[in-house]
Amino acid sequence: MKRGLLAPLLFVCAAAACSGPPSPSSLKDEPFCSDFEMGPQHTKMRGSLKQPLVVKVKDGKRIVATISVNGLSQSAPYASLFLLPDANTDYTVEFHQCPNERAPVEAGTTKENQKGAGLTAYSCGEGEKKPYATAKLVTKKGDPTSRTVSVPEPPVTTCWGAEPAPETPGSASP
Repeated sequence: MKRGLLAPLLFVCAAAACSGPPSPSSLKDEPFCSDFEMGPQHTKMRGSLKQPLVVKVKDGKRIVATISVNGLSQSAPYASLFLLPDANTDYTVEFHQCPNERAPVEAGTTKENQKGAGLTAYSCGEGEKKPYATAKLVTKKGDPTSRTVSVPEPPVTTCWGAEPAPETPGSASP
C-alpha cells in the first residue's frame, strides 16, 4: 500500500470510530408459555404467545435489527439472540404486538422443517405500525452486558394451551 493512502485511511477509520464486528445481543424478561399437548394423539406443541411480539432496534430512523418474539417455552428455553454492532451507540427500541394470531408449532420443529412441510409464512399484520412501548438502549464498545434488552409486558399475554375437550350431549352435570 502506498504510504500516501495509509494516513487518509487511518483518519477515516478514527473519525468513524470504527465499530467492531456485530456482537450477540439478547432479550431478557421474555414472556414464558408452557408446552402443551394437542389432539387425539397428544402431539407435543411448543408453548408460544397467540399474538407474538416484534422488537425493532433503531438508530435514528434506520432499523438495525428486527426480532420476532414468540415467547420462551420448555422446549426452547433460551433467550432470543440478535446481532448489533459492537459500538458506542444510542438506540431506540420499539416493542410491537401483532394483531394476527400465530398458529401453534409442534415442539422440536425448526424453521427448515416448517419450510419443508409447505407451511405458510406468518404475517404479523398492522400491529407493527404503532409500538406499545419504547425504550432507550445505550451500547458500549466491548461491553456485552450493554446489549441486553428488557422486554416490557405486552398488552395481550395469552399463550396457546391445551383446549378442553368438548362436552358430548347428555354428559353435562345436572
